[in-house]
Amino acid sequence: MPVTIESQVPLFLKILSFDRNLKVKSGNKLTIVILYQDKYRASKLAMNEFMDLIKDNDDFHVNNHPVKAIPVELGDLNDSRTISILKDADVFYITPVRAFDIHDITRISRSRKI
Repeated sequence: MPVTIESQVPLFLKILSFDRNLKVKSGNKLTIVILYQDKYRASKLAMNEFMDLIKDNDDFHVNNHPVKAIPVELGDLNDSRTISILKDADVFYITPVRAFDIHDITRISRSRKI
């Protein structure tokens, strides 16, 4: 049985609070970049649910840092605006994807030490 986004988000944030290597890069907010595929319905729905949960709940914090979520469409990874967003990312959340080379995400996350 799949775990709902409603259950995943608080669990995800709780797990992040135990990460001693987590450094908040963008000021005082923990920036979570949600990577999704716009043309894949399950991916877009997961992104929308995640964004709705974060927007509707000011109680989400990780080690006293408020959480900010930014959606990024996987087709835009080489766009200059997207590259600047990825530089400020503290964490990636990857929604369900299909027909996508995960090595691109791995390369970006390693280069940014995420």
